[in-house]
Amino acid sequence: MKTQVRSIFQPLQRSLLPLCAGALLASPPVFAATSTWNGGSATGNDFSDSANWGGTALTSGNSLVFAGLTRLTPNNDLTGLTIGGIYFDPAAGAFTLGGNAITNTGNILFYGNNNPSTLITQTVNLDLVISNSCSINSQSNGTLVVSGTISPYPGTYSSSAIFKDNPGHVVLSGPALNVSAVNVRQGYIDFGANNFYLNQLNLNPATGMTPPTQPISQADLKGSTQTVTNLSLGANLGAL
Repeated sequence: MKTQVRSIFQPLQRSLLPLCAGALLASPPVFAATSTWNGGSATGNDFSDSANWGGTALTSGNSLVFAGLTRLTPNNDLTGLTIGGIYFDPAAGAFTLGGNAITNTGNILFYGNNNPSTLITQTVNLDLVISNSCSINSQSNGTLVVSGTISPYPGTYSSSAIFKDNPGHVVLSGPALNVSAVNVRQGYIDFGANNFYLNQLNLNPATGMTPPTQPISQADLKGSTQTVTNLSLGANLGAL
């Protein structure tokens, strides 16, 4: 079953912004270290090849920026890697990330001041463990697909929320989506996961704006493999 959720803009509440400052998409958040993929290796697409990161070996804890048009299928051949976020440059080619699972403590953004001139899709095709709230957002002329399993770090389920705050298209199509809540404030998300388990799905359009049609229902979200215990449509959305 593929469920599409649409909503329109509502500003972020300050209380929900501890790890979502990158949701504005202007530039990646500042971390202690940032590794930028340039695909410079002469031999392959592996994360462990420092040539793909401009000659400096990738260090666990870095935020990852994928830029350029070279080696667009990076492979995470490292184990136990923790990163501070995944960011796709607005001028980057269509990347597909694959390989071993990653623990992500930051956001996943197709960011930038300049919207891509042509429609482009960025794909994260590896399993993700998130330890806190995570913004997953795309430019309006882009699609961001996360096709791996998304699950919380042990002991952090209650804080493992996903936020969607920008107009671009986001697809969560992995084998399983297991987080406490998904908050859709602008644009839409396609849920293509075979199994997803949420405590809450929040759709919060802005005051005074015409609610979009909502092609979902409690029945859609409570099938044999989909469980949502609390569907919050927001005061301005109206009935399904």
